[in-house]
Amino acid sequence: MRTEWIGNYLYFRARLDNNKQVLVDVDDGMKGYTYGDLNHRADRLANMFKDRFSLKRGDRVAFVSRNRVELIDAYFATGKTGTILVPYNARLSAAELASLVRSERPKVLFFEDIYEKNIAQIRDENLVEHLVVLSNGEQKLAYNEYHQLLEQAADKPVSCPELDMEDIHLIIHTGGTTGLPKGGLVSHRNELFNAFNEICSWGLNHEDKTLLLLPMFHTGGWQLLPLPLLHVGGTLYINRQYDPKKT
Repeated sequence: MRTEWIGNYLYFRARLDNNKQVLVDVDDGMKGYTYGDLNHRADRLANMFKDRFSLKRGDRVAFVSRNRVELIDAYFATGKTGTILVPYNARLSAAELASLVRSERPKVLFFEDIYEKNIAQIRDENLVEHLVVLSNGEQKLAYNEYHQLLEQAADKPVSCPELDMEDIHLIIHTGGTTGLPKGGLVSHRNELFNAFNEICSWGLNHEDKTLLLLPMFHTGGWQLLPLPLLHVGGTLYINRQYDPKKT
């Protein structure tokens, strides 16, 4: 285990505040997760990447979903393995999504079950090696199910010693107003210094909390408070779609 934070700062944060509640799922009965919980989940997912899907540094892991705790799992698991997280706009048409997948070639695609129809073309054309469903418990689909795979995965520490600050960690897409969206490459260095800028300029601390309103396929869904708060020990409330009364 390397002593610096890069790709594994969740592990070191858990050593400082293992039982601190850091994430609250508004759509799951206000279920709370500690730093220790998130680190264990991220380790299991990272082991799934390596053992089940044979992912290596630089491989891409895609998501088509609303805001969910599984995206937080994937953010840290990709950091632990040197892989790249690609959250797609869940509002894309099936044809638009298929075009981006052909171009960007993720090896695994996780999708929320409500978007199963848009995944059919990707499945039929064998555009992705592995498809995994995030089930809301409302229907049974003929795909590997995320939480079942997570329970089966090893719970042991994972790190990527060769990871570099300039390695890409996120691919966030443009709005695509003049054609298909284009992927913007976000490095670990970019994420770190953006978080530090917000922590310093806004005076964020471990007592601060926020409700995530922006979608996590958008840069604001990561950089505009969630990542800075996760760095500084604050608390993030997450829900799958905007609800005025809940807000």
